[in-house]
Amino acid sequence: MKTLAYIVIALFTTTLTAQSNDTITLNVTIDNVVNDKGQVHIAVYDENTFMKSDPIKSIALNIKDGKVMGTFKGMKAGEYGIIVFHDMNENGRMDFQPNGMPTEDYGTSNNVLSYGPPSWKDSKFTATEDMTVNVRL
Repeated sequence: MKTLAYIVIALFTTTLTAQSNDTITLNVTIDNVVNDKGQVHIAVYDENTFMKSDPIKSIALNIKDGKVMGTFKGMKAGEYGIIVFHDMNENGRMDFQPNGMPTEDYGTSNNVLSYGPPSWKDSKFTATEDMTVNVRL
């Protein structure tokens, strides 16, 4: 009977450990911010939310020596896209000129430079384990 109890406890503990390992940590680094004024906003999206609605997770960070690193724990493995912008005036949003051109630096995962808004196709990446993504502004 004691052996059966130990087996049940071992199986339960193994199941809990396996369930807690179903998430990953996503680190995002930006190392080319032009100055330390304001904050850098990092937003993580999936295909359904990219450029359509609020991000899955987001963070605003202070800049030190032109660098920022954001950490997103508890992410599920999957496809994501990241959008980053330098909010120099700390108004919590990206600013644009009257003609639609951004007045603040921005970048996306995979660092594809395009004229126009970022696309899911160019920005998506697959995260299956803990990883670091570097985004250039």
